[in-house]
Amino acid sequence: MQIVIDPKRLERAKSIDLDKIQVEYQPQKVVAEVPSERGGKFYKVEITPTSVSCECPDHKTRGNICKHIIATTLKIKQEKPDFEFASVDVESPSAVNSNYIYGRPAPEFLIDIFNTVSDNVLLKGPRGTGKNFVLQQVAEVTGRVLYRLSFSYNTDESVVLGHYTLNDKKQMIYRYGVVARAVKLSQKKPVMLIMDEINALRDPMVLASLFTLLDDGKFLELPNGDKIERGDLWIAATMNPGYAGTSEMNEALRDRFFSLEFHYDIEIDKKILTEKGIADGAAERFIGFVNSLRDNGVEISYRATQIFADLIASGIGEQTAYTILVNHLFDDQTEKESVIAALPSLSNSTSVLEELKLKIGG
Repeated sequence: MQIVIDPKRLERAKSIDLDKIQVEYQPQKVVAEVPSERGGKFYKVEITPTSVSCECPDHKTRGNICKHIIATTLKIKQEKPDFEFASVDVESPSAVNSNYIYGRPAPEFLIDIFNTVSDNVLLKGPRGTGKNFVLQQVAEVTGRVLYRLSFSYNTDESVVLGHYTLNDKKQMIYRYGVVARAVKLSQKKPVMLIMDEINALRDPMVLASLFTLLDDGKFLELPNGDKIERGDLWIAATMNPGYAGTSEMNEALRDRFFSLEFHYDIEIDKKILTEKGIADGAAERFIGFVNSLRDNGVEISYRATQIFADLIASGIGEQTAYTILVNHLFDDQTEKESVIAALPSLSNSTSVLEELKLKIGG
């Protein structure tokens, strides 16, 4: 369940003591007892893969994603970080942060494309090349409300478009999905909708609905018969070609986007290291390490470079920095062994290779 929230409610949710929230994990349902903000009473919250509900007046009377629902998702994230159907999207972009651009297309470049070329833009490239960060900055610079939906092989129309559910009066209602809410709000406010890993989308009903939203018709037709006209809405999609769980993008869908390619650029890695004041020798060894892995098809993102630079800048030795980095990036033993083979040799008495073998039991 993708839960899009207002940042003000997020702040209020943080005032709730998470330790007092009791969560019961049932098959296809999470049930929680959440204290009120002042702690005087408890409200029952239920989250399923397709719906959320709370007994508090804010949710029952206005249907808002209330602070109790948000606090429950924070508790779930604390207890079960990989839990599948209770992720939160904040209905607001992050602040502009130039540290995450590193030479990628600046927000102004993409803004010009949205304004003059197409209001549907597809960013293609390996993970960690800055696709989402620059899109978030576009939303911030232009003052757009940000919605984000990450697709996977099991994403269906209930999450994207909406679904029927019972309200607190046991009446059947249709609750809009993430894309439907974004389109609806775009009639009143400028909105940016990011659709992550769009090539993982397989549901034919969702594909058909997106076609009409992205082409000249510019409307979204929902399974309940509602037809929502597209307002001031910029749609950005991202994809990592060849990434696990994805497939080739539907050709008819791809044709409705203006496409941009993102690639790893070693000059960006060098800039990250230089800005952190990393000595030339250490920087050269790391660049050789990164090039060797990328040349062999291993995706090493700019985030990894940033982690390494931060570690070295904090005074940690190179050997320990490589140890931490490799164990942070890789879980699979075979991948770790391939990384070990690419490690640079250092002049220190204990080689990185020996230390890493010791650390990972190689």
